[in-house]
Amino acid sequence: MSLLLCLGGALEAEVARILSKSDPVVGIARRCADRAEVVTAAEAGVGSVAVLREWDLKLSKHLHRCRIVIVHVDGSGNPNLGPRRRCVTP
Repeated sequence: MSLLLCLGGALEAEVARILSKSDPVVGIARRCADRAEVVTAAEAGVGSVAVLREWDLKLSKHLHRCRIVIVHVDGSGNPNLGPRRRCVTP
């Protein structure tokens, strides 16, 4: 599994740090600066999973056409979000 990370700032650095310690190590194919870079990488066949903080229906449809699975990471720490909408970091 290779990831396209597009989270920005400290959240992206923290996710990358956690993933680098996973067993087996999950490969980060590209750390993308914005949505356009995620789309470009997906169209080029780079990565199989996009880890995003934000997306919309248009981006979702485009990534799914490129056979990219989307994982949402919410960095707000809002305890009111359900488990499917919350990413808890150790």
